[in-house]
Amino acid sequence: MVGGLKREIRVWVDPDKMRGYNLAISDVANALRQQNMEMPAGNVNAGARELAVRTLGRLVDPAQFNEIAIATRGSYVVKLRDIGYAEDSQEEPTTAARLNGDPAVTMVVSKQSGQNTVAAADALKARIKQVEAALPKDIHIQITNDQSIFIKAAVHSLEQHLIEGSISGRGHRLRVLANIRTTLISALAIPTSIISTFALMAAIGFDLNQITMLALTLMVGIVIDDAIIVLENIYRFMEEKVCRPIGRRSKARKISAWP
Repeated sequence: MVGGLKREIRVWVDPDKMRGYNLAISDVANALRQQNMEMPAGNVNAGARELAVRTLGRLVDPAQFNEIAIATRGSYVVKLRDIGYAEDSQEEPTTAARLNGDPAVTMVVSKQSGQNTVAAADALKARIKQVEAALPKDIHIQITNDQSIFIKAAVHSLEQHLIEGSISGRGHRLRVLANIRTTLISALAIPTSIISTFALMAAIGFDLNQITMLALTLMVGIVIDDAIIVLENIYRFMEEKVCRPIGRRSKARKISAWP
């Protein structure tokens, strides 16, 4: 929690009046501590149930603090109102938060180690909608910083690059090789590799995040690159070495017989 004020009961004492009753500040602190506390009061057996009982001794009204007995001087009971008074106040602020120039209270929510940031942010947003219905009209909740937005944008960008790279790779192979059958064979390598990768990630326990999506994008790039290089070399080998062997030998004879 950043900003906001916490309630605090402040007790003010007059040193001159304390000296008149021969009291020290420790006497006031001990009296406040002993007469403003909750403590166990035993158990109550109700058939098969056993209930714990507590003594409610905390004061809620600042005026009740003025009636706390500090010490006894003869037959007179010295109370807090004889040496000072109590007031309902707030703790001294150590942090401050503002939103659009107005005082605000900032609550920083962090995910636990090993949890998913996007899932935690979505669950928090759903909870905020439930809480807003029960808040007073003059209190509003506004999200000022959401890390899940950047994560979703990064994952969406990686997904877009993944799809665009696959489509552009298929188009390039079709344009260069001009062979639909070869293009379809190489195009099937990409979804096959992605599906097998997802299966392996599910078995290991990995989830989709920036690191895994970046690795998938690099993997698809390598698959596309290797598919283009290998297929073009195979296609060139088949065209030059297999499809036209006679023309190559006759051409070689003519060159050797030229002198």
